[in-house]
Amino acid sequence: MNECSLILDQCTSKSLVLLDEIGRGTSTSDGFAIAYSILDYLLTGGDSNVGNGGKCHPFVLFVTHYQNLQKFAKRTVLPPKSSGLTGEDLFKPRHVVRNYHLGFRFVNGNEDELMFTYKLMPGGCDRSYGIHCAKLAGLPIDITNAANQISKKFEVECNVKRGWNLIDEFNNYYSKGTTKDGFSKIFDIIDDLN
Repeated sequence: MNECSLILDQCTSKSLVLLDEIGRGTSTSDGFAIAYSILDYLLTGGDSNVGNGGKCHPFVLFVTHYQNLQKFAKRTVLPPKSSGLTGEDLFKPRHVVRNYHLGFRFVNGNEDELMFTYKLMPGGCDRSYGIHCAKLAGLPIDITNAANQISKKFEVECNVKRGWNLIDEFNNYYSKGTTKDGFSKIFDIIDDLN
């Protein structure tokens, strides 16, 4: 975290920022929140009271295991004033995030056997392959089988919780008489469930 603080304090639009697994080693929710907030700050320049006064906008390579951060690729931002763009170009939102993942293939079409190709591939990864990595590392089959079952159960529990949160959000907006435009947050949550 000390290195992150130093980077955020000193980066400029001419900086190359390389961040790997930010938030790892904390709880899942804290780690995700930290990683999300740092990436958001680097993309938007953040609050003008933080670090370098919101003048960052560096080129960033952000390596993460948090799949929910893939949604940053859907976001658009206005270019920084320091970009040199003028006129209408200064006000055209741009997609500034591109997702990539380490390539892999299934051996003989079997989804239980994975082989990494070590090629950088466009797009986000559709799911986590950590248990496959555990198998490749030689962990006992009893452990990887148990981990697979626990992972599936945890994923179902998370989706149920997210579904209930979606219902709560909908009820909250509906009770306030929110217009269709006000439901954008709910649509974002639905997109996250897909």
